[in-house]
Amino acid sequence: MWPTILAHHHPEDAERCVYLGRVPLCRRCSALWPLCFATLAVCFSRELAPAQTLELLALLLIPVLEFTAVHIGKLSYSTRRVWMLGLLAGVGAGRLFHRYLLDPSDKVPWILALSLGLPAAASAVYHEIGKKDEEL
Repeated sequence: MWPTILAHHHPEDAERCVYLGRVPLCRRCSALWPLCFATLAVCFSRELAPAQTLELLALLLIPVLEFTAVHIGKLSYSTRRVWMLGLLAGVGAGRLFHRYLLDPSDKVPWILALSLGLPAAASAVYHEIGKKDEEL
């Protein structure tokens, strides 16, 4: 049985995972989330100013565009690119969360999360629907 707790990919997408022993872990998430939380910790420990909108866009736009392009089939999957952009997205996500946690009523984190997150989520759903269609 494929463990989906640490890897949200189907077994046929195993190349998108790294392995901790025999347990798969999503390659993109393994780069993104640890760096996101480390960035968040640094932001609070050094009392950094909130990220500016253009900084957040610079950190998050290309990783989201790549994720979307891969999931709609317009760009082939690349291990190296996923790691590199996962690191960039990790810093961007950490800075985005930091700005949000400093002021949850700030509209910028909400607008960026929705405007970048919804297309990415839609492409992931599209990818999953394609997997289901291939099974039929």
